[in-house]
Amino acid sequence: MVRHLKQSQRMICLRARAELTATERAEASRRISENLLIALERQNIKIGAVVLSYAAFGDEADPSLCAEKLRQNGIRVAYPRILPGSQMEALVPDDETTMVPDSYGIPTPLPEQSEWVQPEDLATVLVPCVGFDKCGRRLGHGAGYYDRFLARCPDVPRILVAFSAQELPEVAVGPYDLPIHAIVTEEGIWVPRG
Repeated sequence: MVRHLKQSQRMICLRARAELTATERAEASRRISENLLIALERQNIKIGAVVLSYAAFGDEADPSLCAEKLRQNGIRVAYPRILPGSQMEALVPDDETTMVPDSYGIPTPLPEQSEWVQPEDLATVLVPCVGFDKCGRRLGHGAGYYDRFLARCPDVPRILVAFSAQELPEVAVGPYDLPIHAIVTEEGIWVPRG
């Protein structure tokens, strides 16, 4: 039942995201990065700390301007790397220009040119999504990579990153879905209402 509901919700959200023009996505992504920087500043992240971001793929919200500013401010930026068994790890690349597409086509750090970071050593995780609701429930693609990873660092703040068009009234959740601590869209920053 939940699986079928999630699948129909994914279709709604993916369609809404795809309907944004390239110009709308670029402008919204710029505003999202500005809002992310405000949200991260509130966390008082120390120089040298690591934030797990992500490389936007397809029509996802793109936090790259935020990542660039974090690096300029002395905060290290890690990116996910998909592993067998629906697992994921965090790697800080020596140089973001050396990232290569993984089997899904997502830009990913090369392990031999990156520093591996334990999940619990992250300062914050920026979490992409297919859909979300204002209660902090996240709808992913369904493979569970982020759910498994976030379960390994339950005390690390989780900030969901999305376009406002991806919001649903209520996201269907399963037993392994973890709530998000903050939501950032082009419209602002929200702390879930519980």
